[in-house]
Amino acid sequence: MKRNKIIKNTGTWFLAGLLERFQRDDEKAQNVNRRCFVWENLYLIEAEDMSAAYDKAIRLGRNECRNISPSKDNAGHKGRWVFDGISELIPIYEDIQDEAELLWTEFMNISVKRAKRMARTKKEWLRLRK
Repeated sequence: MKRNKIIKNTGTWFLAGLLERFQRDDEKAQNVNRRCFVWENLYLIEAEDMSAAYDKAIRLGRNECRNISPSKDNAGHKGRWVFDGISELIPIYEDIQDEAELLWTEFMNISVKRAKRMARTKKEWLRLRK
């Protein structure tokens, strides 16, 4: 496999988590305790600073949901996708290239048993993708 070029990072790249929720037509929208289906989509954003990245991510999220036609969920309920906001806005410090570390999560004071349970085998990952 041919290596892609390296994009030098000058502190202008961010990873944005955008939350999109399926709003069923037959639900009471004011009931915030109802169960729903949510996607968290991760986007790579280039912007001059955190404020500009936030504004760009908001525009992207709103546009993404605006461009999706009304549809049905897996159970056949009619509805539409609504943009709920940004779940993550993380600066990326590495250059953008194959195998670059984009983000990390720190787990403090967890058991070895739990740490080992967090890892999945190739077979499990492939099964999840079906």
